[in-house]
Amino acid sequence: MNTIQRLENVLREDLQRVILLALSRERFFVKNVFYGGTALRLLYGLRRSSEDLDFVCLEGKEAFSWESFVPAVRKSAAAFGFSVSGIELKPGQSTPKMLVSVMLRESLSNRRSLYSLGQATLDAVHAHQKVMVRLETDLDDPSHPEPVTEQILLPAPFLVSTFQKPDLFAGKMHAVLFRSWGSRVKGRDWFDMLWYLGQEIPLRIEYLERKMKQSGKLEERASLTQDLFRECYVEVCRRVNFRKAFDDVEPFLEEEDVELIRDAFTEEMMLRLVDRFRFG
Repeated sequence: MNTIQRLENVLREDLQRVILLALSRERFFVKNVFYGGTALRLLYGLRRSSEDLDFVCLEGKEAFSWESFVPAVRKSAAAFGFSVSGIELKPGQSTPKMLVSVMLRESLSNRRSLYSLGQATLDAVHAHQKVMVRLETDLDDPSHPEPVTEQILLPAPFLVSTFQKPDLFAGKMHAVLFRSWGSRVKGRDWFDMLWYLGQEIPLRIEYLERKMKQSGKLEERASLTQDLFRECYVEVCRRVNFRKAFDDVEPFLEEEDVELIRDAFTEEMMLRLVDRFRFG
């Protein structure tokens, strides 16, 4: 990862925090829950960067719109020195999105007291380069578990709603087992799985079962047993190209972790993990 990529990741993460702060002040988390890789990063210290802010809407799905949150997001970003180049809304029946873009060089310049690394490299070639954060809300998750409240301290203390770690793990394993990217593999899902296993967090198999039934991956009358889960895991491991999976996650890793994670991204290593899953 070069200096510019590192600066982009740092700037994007700070923008994510500022956006979440704006949403919290607008009482967004009364009806919506924060989850996904960025939630793990900001709430629990996951050692990789993340691009998107993912949410689940719990109430008021029919009336949900990002439009009412645009002024607060724009105002908060500007207040913290981000040069906002645009906010785009993409309505969707099940996953409406908001895309927030900021100018890389201007934002870094406005916040230069916070970033010292690589300032000299931001020459004219980067004048029009942008950093984007995509917000996406799932309106189609009737099986969601009960939320909990967590605190983020920067740029100012605020509260967000999320799910308990075993439920987050179950959602992540649904992505590991069933995410459809054609020939591509989202290695970030596998990296997050390694984090959950390393933290010895139990997998909420009942929630994974509900997710699988909702997505049509499990018959309504069937039960997801621990043995069936392991069979599914092994089957997926045997068909994944872990070299491509590593290529996906590498740009988001801490520099000192790259070689260690490269060694872990093999079929043999992933298959060895099948007996490391705990259930709760």
